[in-house]
Amino acid sequence: LGANFEYEENPEVYSFSSLNYYTYCPFRYFVLRHIAFSFPIKGYFTIGSNIHSVLEYIHTQAMQGRVVREDEVKKIVKDSWVEAHDKLIPDRKLIESTTRKIKQYLRNYSSTFGNIIDVEKEFWIPIDDSIFTGKIDLIRKSATNDAELVDFKSGDYKNFDYEEQLKTYLM
Repeated sequence: LGANFEYEENPEVYSFSSLNYYTYCPFRYFVLRHIAFSFPIKGYFTIGSNIHSVLEYIHTQAMQGRVVREDEVKKIVKDSWVEAHDKLIPDRKLIESTTRKIKQYLRNYSSTFGNIIDVEKEFWIPIDDSIFTGKIDLIRKSATNDAELVDFKSGDYKNFDYEEQLKTYLM
């Protein structure tokens, strides 16, 4: 998504997450963006990435006309799992929990899989001398034939405005 564009210099690239960093803590934004300091990856980010990988696989299969069965979920989760190194919950428990949640998701939403338009759709939007970028987890056709944007969240992140993120993606 987005127009073809060229810049003579390297433009600043922003995402909703980077803007959210600034809203939450301007100093953290400065440290991440301008000093290029990186913080250690938290286990919950790895858990979220694992869940996204499984959902991406399931949705891609659905776009190819194949609905993943519940009895396949455990193997799919195990095969795509990257260790989370969570200090509180062992990976075995996280895999079990994720498997249960994915099976529940299939029970609740597999009937909508025929409406999937795209999965993990990256976009780049030029704005003045900058670029706004992001990735939409799932785009599907609604009952009224409108496009629905779905962003999967695996946790409750304080100070993160989910609704604002989706509104931003509608730009």
